[in-house]
Amino acid sequence: MVLVAERLEHEARHPIDRRARLVVVRWVAALAAVSGLALALLFGVGPIRITVHDRVAVTQATGEEGTGLTLTTQTQTETRRVTCVPFFRYDDSSNQDGACTTRVGGRLHVAEIGLLVFLAGCATWIASGGDRALGLSGRRAFILSQQP
Repeated sequence: MVLVAERLEHEARHPIDRRARLVVVRWVAALAAVSGLALALLFGVGPIRITVHDRVAVTQATGEEGTGLTLTTQTQTETRRVTCVPFFRYDDSSNQDGACTTRVGGRLHVAEIGLLVFLAGCATWIASGGDRALGLSGRRAFILSQQP
């Protein structure tokens, strides 16, 4: 009995404010949702620019007055700049270059991690009642009018 009395006295002197913990959980959840979405967009949709070096066949002018072209056995390096969007790896767009598939794999993994952080933050926000605290969800009051 003495243990219970001492515990009650301790709780009376040091009340636990659970609202402060709930506010911290909501802030962490909101921060996780926003930063996760930013990571997913930055690494999934943000374009990257790469330089591609291709070996192409050399053509030689032939015929009268150089009107014809013939491919030779020689090759030369052609350099071009390509813009890749990592999310388009799953989309065979006409403007998507084949060299992009090797460069965007790591960026897509970071985007997937960002998406998971976003979903975890949203789930924590909803579970902690963050929507109700802002008045975005919950039961709405119904006003019934009575006609005479």
